Amino acid sequence: MASPARFLALLRGINVGGRNKVPMQILRELFEGAGATEVSTYIQSGNVLFTAAGTRAATALAERARAALEAELGVDSPMIVRSAKRMREVAAAHPLAKAGDLDKLLMVAFLSRKPKVAGVRALDPERCAPDSFEVRGSEVYLRYATGAGRSKLTTTYLDRTLDAVSTVRNWRTVNALVERVG
Repeated sequence: MASPARFLALLRGINVGGRNKVPMQILRELFEGAGATEVSTYIQSGNVLFTAAGTRAATALAERARAALEAELGVDSPMIVRSAKRMREVAAAHPLAKAGDLDKLLMVAFLSRKPKVAGVRALDPERCAPDSFEVRGSEVYLRYATGAGRSKLTTTYLDRTLDAVSTVRNWRTVNALVERVG
């Protein structure tokens, strides 16, 4: 059996615009009920920190928590799981950051799986200019020139083009999660 390690489950699309309301206390209870220990949440957008006995166990219990969330609250929210180690690697440096960038303009899309080369090649930098992106493993680093609100570089576009599910966090949140997960 693998030794216990820290993980994050990043939920997509909860408590956004009054839709898919999920109280964090209930979310913590669902993860505990699924077998996670040392469960905590960070802000209301679906960031769950927990301990599990290895990556397979973490992924399995996140799936159980997801199923329970849908059964109890009717919310079907994809969950992307990352280890504390991987989150530290992601937060080491944003490859698109420029001097003076605001953390809210720098983001990371966490993918459900590593995209195929053909999908990465299909991403069109001209489609989303002046915004930019860089794919590294199962993450897409994003830089929004003026904000994400009107950008064509959306989760829908990333999901469709990369054939994976994504959830996005701003750079401030990525770093706050790394501080909390250890």
